[in-house]
Amino acid sequence: MAGSRSGSEICQQGHSLAEHGRPWQRKVRSRTDGRVLRISDEVICTRCEYDRNTRRREANPGVEYGMTAEQYRQMHEAQDGRCAVCRKRKKLVVDHCHVRLKVRGLLCRDCNLLLGNAHDDVQVLARATEYLNRS
Repeated sequence: MAGSRSGSEICQQGHSLAEHGRPWQRKVRSRTDGRVLRISDEVICTRCEYDRNTRRREANPGVEYGMTAEQYRQMHEAQDGRCAVCRKRKKLVVDHCHVRLKVRGLLCRDCNLLLGNAHDDVQVLARATEYLNRS
């Protein structure tokens, strides 16, 4: 495995680790409890890791949350291709509860960030609504 970052080390795609960031060892996790089951022997740079993750998410947007492509398609169709919060037709991401690890629906990036920045706290969002209604 690459370790000293001498500049001559390359990832499996032939990129210089000195140019494209530190090597990654991919952790394979259990879907039920998140435990690390094993660490792969694969050595890739941050650029390749980003590219691979982007391709995987585009091929199956719900894969990180245990959804199949069909389940994502059904949820997208049930929401008429619209964000569950603002109802706009935008690119949708999977929204999930960080405590229960349960998928809630599909949101646009803006609405997903809105909930995330409020830490999914209904009272914070209610106070924000009251604040907006006062002005």
